[in-house]
Amino acid sequence: MFLSGDAKKWYDSTRSSLADSSWSEFRSAFIRVFKATDQRLKIHQQLCNRQQGPTETVQS
Repeated sequence: MFLSGDAKKWYDSTRSSLADSSWSEFRSAFIRVFKATDQRLKIHQQLCNRQQGPTETVQS
């Protein structure tokens, strides 16, 4: 399995407790840990990259 950064650290620290887990259980655990972080990052990036369009008012 190829993971890097925080995902690899998480996997390495939980590998023994996940040894008997199914793919579905592993996937659920992974998403539970990283989904919120990923969503916050995407929303932050969208807000930082937002630009007012030529026909948009400030209240659009």
